Amino acid sequence: MEAYDFKEYHDRLDKGPYYHNIYNTPWYNDAIYPRFSEAEFERRHNLLRAAMTRRGFDCLIVPGGQSAWSQGGGLTWLSGLVDRRSLAQYLVFPREGEPLLVYGMGGAHAELARMWTSVPQVRAADRGRFADTIAGWIKSLGLEKGRIGVLEAISNPGLEWPPDGQMQTLYAELPEAQIELISGLFHELAYLKSDEELEAIGRAGDLAVAALQAMVEQAGPGLTEHELTAAATRVILAAEGRPDFIRVGSTPSTAPAITLANPLPSNRQLQVGDLVLIEISAMLQGVTAQVGTVICVGQPAIVVQQFWDEVMLPGYQQLEAQLRPGVPLTEIRQAGTYFRQKGAQSAPLLLHGLDMDASSPRVFVDQIQAEAFEETLQPGMVVVCRPNPITASGRWGMCLSRTYAITPDTAQLLTDYPLELVFV
Repeated sequence: MEAYDFKEYHDRLDKGPYYHNIYNTPWYNDAIYPRFSEAEFERRHNLLRAAMTRRGFDCLIVPGGQSAWSQGGGLTWLSGLVDRRSLAQYLVFPREGEPLLVYGMGGAHAELARMWTSVPQVRAADRGRFADTIAGWIKSLGLEKGRIGVLEAISNPGLEWPPDGQMQTLYAELPEAQIELISGLFHELAYLKSDEELEAIGRAGDLAVAALQAMVEQAGPGLTEHELTAAATRVILAAEGRPDFIRVGSTPSTAPAITLANPLPSNRQLQVGDLVLIEISAMLQGVTAQVGTVICVGQPAIVVQQFWDEVMLPGYQQLEAQLRPGVPLTEIRQAGTYFRQKGAQSAPLLLHGLDMDASSPRVFVDQIQAEAFEETLQPGMVVVCRPNPITASGRWGMCLSRTYAITPDTAQLLTDYPLELVFV
């Protein structure tokens, strides 16, 4: 797809091809977005190019899908773009030369994406025909006979590849290329964080805690779960962040029937005596941090206080004590047996990692999911401890979550909120 320089075509914007494929405009030139430094993006690009050299790829096509399991994946890591207006956006990343961001919309939208990201080369996909633009760019680089890897759009819980229509276009437009589907590449590059990434995750953690505190201050009888969510949303957006998720669930403590905060907060009104579960993940610069707590509206039933004192809090502390460098994930899993020892049970997940969003390693009550390189906690890893004990009957439970960075000596808490039952 041909692109048109604003300097030459600025007076012909009423023609669709010119407007939708314009570049080098003065639009949004004073827009400010929080993003990582050029040095940080250069570090990431160099890591990827080294991996491409080891694997023998001439070019990678990197999608960035938005879902509960992905906040943009490799595309966000490489460019900083976080955008939910398409099933996936795409980055064409050659081993040599500049990458290209293929954006779902043209004109002013594509120019804004150029200002937002670290990638100066942006082209619009013609009505969602990403693969046509991608293939044209690959041909312009002289790589139409090269080895081209196509990354997964979403990596968890199962692989989701670019849509079949896009793939068929790539095969048709690049018949002499060796096109391969590959997965898991970016996790190995991103699971150990740079100092700049750790600083950003820490600020995302501060933001998540501030949003949680706003919910605690607003919570009270008559307020709906949905209204409580709005309090957190305002705090996150006002601080240049984005809500990754905000979960709120409430239930009468005299007859509780909830095990985890509601991913879709309802219009149920909080009542005196309620047990309220809250979990927040805040995003900043494409990275996230997570925090969750337990709230009581007024005085709860005795069984709620007992469950907190005897099961939830000491069980969490058993897991937290394992968070230090050199600890195998098997020891974290062993610590999770505490809940059964106390006559309760647990939802399977005890701990997970963070790339941009939730990732491996994952430690469950019944298994461990981890790559060989991350079976032991290491400095630079970021993990979320989030046990979810449930009563033996299965009717109700609690959940706590905090985000930690593993340091050379210990674990640094990045979502610093008191480990106590909160009363409002």
